Amino acid sequence: MATNRLKFLLRPLSILFGLVVMIRNYLFDHNMLRSVEFPVSLISVGNITVGGTGKTPHIEYLARLLQDRFRIAILSRGYMRSTTGFILASDHSASTEIGDEPLQMKLKFPGIVVAVDESRRNGIEKIMEQFPETEVILLDDAFQHRWVTPGLSLLLTDYSRLFTRDYLLPFGRLREQRYNSRRADIIIVSKAPSNLSPIDRRLIEGEITPLEHQLLYLTSIEYGELRNIHSDDASGISLSDITEMGSHVLLLTGIANPEPMRRYIDGYSASTTLMSFSDHHVYTLKELSEIKRVYSSLPSENRCIITTEKDSFRLREAGDLRNIFDDNFYYLPITVTFNNTEQEKFNNHIIKYVEKDRANRFISKVKRDK
Repeated sequence: MATNRLKFLLRPLSILFGLVVMIRNYLFDHNMLRSVEFPVSLISVGNITVGGTGKTPHIEYLARLLQDRFRIAILSRGYMRSTTGFILASDHSASTEIGDEPLQMKLKFPGIVVAVDESRRNGIEKIMEQFPETEVILLDDAFQHRWVTPGLSLLLTDYSRLFTRDYLLPFGRLREQRYNSRRADIIIVSKAPSNLSPIDRRLIEGEITPLEHQLLYLTSIEYGELRNIHSDDASGISLSDITEMGSHVLLLTGIANPEPMRRYIDGYSASTTLMSFSDHHVYTLKELSEIKRVYSSLPSENRCIITTEKDSFRLREAGDLRNIFDDNFYYLPITVTFNNTEQEKFNNHIIKYVEKDRANRFISKVKRDK
């Protein structure tokens, strides 16, 4: 009864929210509000839902794909940071300063410019001023940021929560109406099962119904090797070893949807105890003590803690983990893989876009200089 009453209250708010979003998009679509184009290849990666759809591992995939061919930069708003304005990430940055995901990307790609700015327009201008040789900027979570015109727009949707089945905030999880997916050049269904059948893929394609100009891809999460949180080194312990030892796992997460990771760990552990915090959660010393208490309650002969790579940065900033936890504390990196044989097609599409865009800008410059 209470749930029905809440739905009754949220429906009008969703309608009002949708009206505001519709007016805003109408103003941009009819050039009453103007998007800015920049003389650099801009690839936007975003979604139209709140919650995790895997934007960061897809940005990292693009960075790996492009870094040896082009001079690239990554621009994020730096969600949940305590600062404002434009900040360049460095090896000494803190997640509270730039956000946990930009910090993760900077440490993974030290040779790539990583910056944060809540204004993508200002952020791009600053990058181009300070690094004029930049050829490609990857825009993290920028689908709704319409003040900038991307050259290529990638829209992500979670396999278990397709945007086609969702509703506008606050009744549902959509940031804008479903039909605005038409702005995307590429739609990626993320976190799909790696063994998805061709029939199931066609069903998804039929539900999303991409437009003629849109390409549809499915990607899956691939878990890497456990790494020791105290040193970032390869742990020497695999998940198969955890199975053989009959280890009990405390799974510690501060992500939007921990269930896929829990199901994965369940396949290896004797038992899995989940401690789940909100997405981008900032840990405290008091919470570290509570985590230690829960960990200590597990069977002492074989136990370990596994967390996400993103959480590992925020946990280390909360206190000296070596003085609190033993060495059996690991994080599990993730990457994305493409279903079937679509990886080469996707890679070629991205590279050809950048090469063509770079050639067009060069031709335009030559014409202007004449």
